[in-house]
This record gives sequence, structure tokens and C-alpha cells, in this order.
Amino acid sequence: VEGGSSKDSKRVFIAVTDEGPGVPADLRTRIFDKFAHGTTARKRGLGLGLSIVRGFMRAQGGDVSIESPPKGGARFTLFLPLEKCQSVPDE
Repeated sequence: VEGGSSKDSKRVFIAVTDEGPGVPADLRTRIFDKFAHGTTARKRGLGLGLSIVRGFMRAQGGDVSIESPPKGGARFTLFLPLEKCQSVPDE
């Protein structure tokens, strides 16, 4: 897991990387769709998790992406807008 931002960017990110077999190109185009499953996926879930993640990120003004290098593994990156926070009121 890594995270960061750059001074010229208006976003922060969190990236999660694994060393598994990777995600086939045809699945990368639909992996965030509702009910999406890979051909080797365990069918225990409904296929809603990544769709919910994308919906939540977009509701916050951000997004999520996936990369899968040819050597394997996957990298999911969550992006959020970088905004100055107001102070939290004391109660």
C-alpha cells in the first residue's frame, strides 16, 4: 500500500498492489461493473464490491483505476480531490 500527492496535483491517491496472476485485459474494461466476475474468480461474492468502491469514490469527487503489468500482479489506485479542510468545531 502506498499513498501520496504532488504539489502540482489537485488529488491524493492510495494504491494497493498485489503479486497475483494479474487481471486479463478483457476483465479490466468491466471489472468495476455490477456483477462482474473473472473466469477464475471464486463465485462466493455477488460481484458488487468494486462497483461499490467506484461509486463511493465518484460520490466523493474521486475515482479508482486498475493496472495489471504483463509480468502479473494488479494495482488498484484510489484518487480523491485534494482540498483544504475547514477546522473541526469544538463541542
